Formats: sequence, structure tokens, C-alpha cells
Amino acid sequence: MRKAITTILLISTGIVAGYVATATTMSYQQKEVYIEVDNSQKVIDEKIKKLQNEILDELSVGCETKGVKEPDATIILDTNNKMSIGRYQWQIASVQYYYKKIYGKDINRVEAIQIAIDKEKATELTRDVLFTEQEGYKNWWTCSQRLNLKDRINLINKL
Repeated sequence: MRKAITTILLISTGIVAGYVATATTMSYQQKEVYIEVDNSQKVIDEKIKKLQNEILDELSVGCETKGVKEPDATIILDTNNKMSIGRYQWQIASVQYYYKKIYGKDINRVEAIQIAIDKEKATELTRDVLFTEQEGYKNWWTCSQRLNLKDRINLINKL
């Protein structure tokens, strides 16, 4: 006959300590298990990412490409006589600049266009620019004013 006893104590710092004992009629075996889990930080990080995603959605399909059936395929001639591409309306030179600055990678014009029209890549680049670059929101000036991005991003970055 086997009997397993498991006791887990959750400490507020996020460290989980457990003691597991397995007993049989013939022998007794004891093992201490310590697992470091920082669930509180993981939960906070997930909530921050959710807030960031809300801003990214509002910026893209809620403002830059509002009402467009296929936002990732959007191409417009912007007020500076340059093409703005994709759901975040990236310009080629801006994608190249930030890819070099943030990721340390030189990219050509074709790669910049491919990034701008790729939902995941464009979203991650935009996230990095908005939430890590000083005044990155200024790349989307009109929508940043409409959506109050400066204050909202500053608040999220303080978390």
C-alpha cells in the first residue's frame, strides 16, 4: 500500500516550498522540493502586456487604419509625400531606422515593407518603439493626440 502526502506553502514573495513524502509498508522515502516561482511578477507582466495590446489595437485598427477591411495591406501617400504601409502606417525609412536602433540589424527596403505588412512583426516593432523609445508615440502624432498615448504610455511604463 502506498500513500503520498504533499504539502505546499505559498509565501507572499512568490517562492513556493513543498515537502513530499512517500511511504510504503516496507520502506520510507523522503524528498524536499523547492521550486522558485514568481507568479506575482508573471501576472503583472501579463497585465502590462494586455494594456499595451489595448493601446496597439486602438492605434492600429482604431485609428491609423480605422474602417479598412485589410489593415495589414493598407498603403497610403502620407502628408510628407512618403508611403505609409500596414496597420501601423510605417514608413520604410522609419522601419529601417528603428530596426537598426532597437535590434542592431540593418534591413533593406524590401525587408522594411515586409515587416510593415506583417501583423506580428509590425506589432512587436511598434510595441518596442512606443514603450521603450523616448517619445516613440510621436511617430503616430495625430493618433497619439486623439488617443492620449503620451499619458497612457507613461502610466504603463511606470508599472
